[in-house]
Amino acid sequence: GKGSTACFCESILRRRYGLQTGMFTSPHLVDIRERIRINGKPVSKSVFAEAYFRIRDQLEEFRDQQSSDLPTLPGYFRMLTLMAIYVFAKYDPSIDVIVLEVGMGGRYDATNIFDMDHRNIVCGITLLDLDHTHILGSELEQIAWEKGGILQVHKGSNNTSKRPIKNEPVGTPVDSSQDEEGLRFTGTNRFFSIGTNAASALSVLYECAKIEGLGQKLNIVHEGH
Repeated sequence: GKGSTACFCESILRRRYGLQTGMFTSPHLVDIRERIRINGKPVSKSVFAEAYFRIRDQLEEFRDQQSSDLPTLPGYFRMLTLMAIYVFAKYDPSIDVIVLEVGMGGRYDATNIFDMDHRNIVCGITLLDLDHTHILGSELEQIAWEKGGILQVHKGSNNTSKRPIKNEPVGTPVDSSQDEEGLRFTGTNRFFSIGTNAASALSVLYECAKIEGLGQKLNIVHEGH
């Protein structure tokens, strides 16, 4: 699953490469601070509280300056995402690498906010299954489209692949080793999916990488590699 994969990646980056890590996962088991970790350990109560009240104060100040019917504070998961990013940005000593686990889907997830133009970002998609179908869709291809939203280079752009329609045939996966002229993105981001996903789901992910990822290659990781 995505949570355990995030934990494995964080541990490897920290133990094997000696990097200072920040990790955001969900849900927590015992303490809410488990969701925001520095070097594998939950942040302290003081760090957690400082992040919460600093963000809350800023949002309340913004509300007082605007005339809007929008709520002052974001929802539970969005607030925790903001807090995690704040902690990672302000932590001393500075964080070398951040591992973010998406919440439910990906495309409209609070964690899916980083444009990839000037950042070294790796996006990984683990095994897809029929989970949260009331939100993500009842077909595996629709769920793959939701997950594939993390492959978008410019977040919020109109460069979006078509959402699969129920019972609509899905094309055969393209050869991801071939460049599409005029689409190849020259940044340093990398896209991965495990090879045990269904061929129809991989086809959707290929399409997301091609269109929303501006031609970035979707790398398939096979079992044992």
